[in-house]
Amino acid sequence: VHEAFHWLWKAKSVPKIKVFGWFLLVDRLNTRNMLSRRHYNIGTNLDCLLCGEHVEETLEHLFFHCTFSTRCWLK
Repeated sequence: VHEAFHWLWKAKSVPKIKVFGWFLLVDRLNTRNMLSRRHYNIGTNLDCLLCGEHVEETLEHLFFHCTFSTRCWLK
């Protein structure tokens, strides 16, 4: 088991934050990329809805590269 999982479950935070972190670590957050891989009918456009750029909405984009989320992280 990766060390991040031990750190996550031992952290002093509310359970919903721990579950969100667990979803993030195991790549189970419902991004447009994930929904497409699971064959949900979301159309062919996988662009990020938050920033409006023509970049596929993945976990990496949402948390590190998206202009909308980077502005949120800075506040």
